[in-house]
Amino acid sequence: FLKQPPYRLYSSQIISSSLKSNPSNIIYSSQKVADILQKPSDCLQVFDDYLTDNEYNNFLKEIDGYMKRKRYEYSHWDNAIHGYRESERSEWTQENQQVLSRIRQLAFDDPTQTLMHVHVLDIAKDGYIKPHIDAIRYCGTT
Repeated sequence: FLKQPPYRLYSSQIISSSLKSNPSNIIYSSQKVADILQKPSDCLQVFDDYLTDNEYNNFLKEIDGYMKRKRYEYSHWDNAIHGYRESERSEWTQENQQVLSRIRQLAFDDPTQTLMHVHVLDIAKDGYIKPHIDAIRYCGTT
């Protein structure tokens, strides 16, 4: 799972280089997984500092109040995630909508075909996401 900082964009849609450029940001579940992910990849690219501090804070300001009222869950229907709070949002402030549009333009071949709702996850300090293939409901068919 990932360490801080939270200002990252992860895209499995972009042809990319390897994660070797910044391996300290990743905690691997095993050495085998680390070895696989350290090889050049054509399916994952990590963009450090993709969001500015101001953009990050704008997103937090918009979702933090709602998310803080939710409790962390420690069971999930497919056992892929533990210690999380989640939400789906389709309406954002104009500032945040512009950032989401920029992300869609970068991450997807056809940004007009992306899902309307944005899946928001907050992972607890002791939470984690296991390697898995996400449900179409959350990732679409891209």
